[in-house]
Amino acid sequence: MTRLRDRYPLSSGTPLLVAACYALAVVVPAHAPLREWVELVFFYARNMYPIWLLVGVVLLLIQMVRDQRSGNQRSMQSIVRDFAGRHWDYDRGFSFLMPPIVATMLLATYNMFKQRVLPSAGFSLDSHLAAVDRSMFGTDAWQLTHSWFPSPWVTQAIDILYHPLFFPMTISIALCSFMAPQSEVRFRYLLGYTLLWSVVGSMFAFLMPAAGPCFDYFFHGNEVDFRPLTDLLAQQHAYLKSVGAPGLYSLSYQEHLLSLFGSDGVALGGGISAIPSLHNGMTALFVCAAISWNRKLAFVLIPYSLIIWFGSMHLGWHYGIDGIVGNILAIACWMMTRSVVPQAYQQGSPRYRPDPTVLSPA
Repeated sequence: MTRLRDRYPLSSGTPLLVAACYALAVVVPAHAPLREWVELVFFYARNMYPIWLLVGVVLLLIQMVRDQRSGNQRSMQSIVRDFAGRHWDYDRGFSFLMPPIVATMLLATYNMFKQRVLPSAGFSLDSHLAAVDRSMFGTDAWQLTHSWFPSPWVTQAIDILYHPLFFPMTISIALCSFMAPQSEVRFRYLLGYTLLWSVVGSMFAFLMPAAGPCFDYFFHGNEVDFRPLTDLLAQQHAYLKSVGAPGLYSLSYQEHLLSLFGSDGVALGGGISAIPSLHNGMTALFVCAAISWNRKLAFVLIPYSLIIWFGSMHLGWHYGIDGIVGNILAIACWMMTRSVVPQAYQQGSPRYRPDPTVLSPA
């Protein structure tokens, strides 16, 4: 029988190793009680692990439909038992458990980084980023978006969609648990996801500290004046509320982030950072992985990523350059992961093993 280490090389655990090193690099300098970090991990676990269960149930139903169409009548228990048995035989279930563990560790660590470490860097680049935007677009990016779509109803629609559009990235991490353990796309996406949170979202954010247009007045006064943007959003919010619409959720969230800034302890979802935009970067990584799986998805996913970039400027979260830098760094992470794919994951390699997985999105 082939030894476990021959089928599942140690390098396959690289995303977990990077996530663990990232946690140590943040928690220790932050002088934060380990208890705070553990509480964050458990919070994200409680909120994210049900998504893994939901994805598993959906894939199970898909597999049952496939079996029925092919004339292979298997019970639900038989499919689950076969899936669990094959994963256990292949790598003792490590490939199934690693994605949710890595995701919760990264989210908890990044949450702590943004509140305990990043503020010490200050927010000195806002004026420079605003200048870059004006040199690229001829004016502030938000002025272009609002001139193209001045209606408060468009702003309402963008505001409602902006944060939920991040949900596919959560689903994609859950899918990694059900893909073939030696899938090249799976490995590259997990490692790229880890690098985005730890290197791009943290190290680069510390080296390029900026708050973003919506927080300009709070941190810089009149140095970089984005008061017209915040006033416009406030006016649109007031109008929408007056006619019975929900109003702009982004304004409430921005006020909430400001209320948490400088507070003791670590609050869930707290922290302020503009560049690079992780929202845009995560989208770009997701698009890269999906297109490598099926190029036809580009016709849907590239517009999807552009909508998120547009929304980040329209709602004042980011300068235009924030999303551009986030996308470039995400694509760089994706390209870099290709050079470190374990040999056993590469089709044509003598160490490559066929897919042992029953539940698979492919």
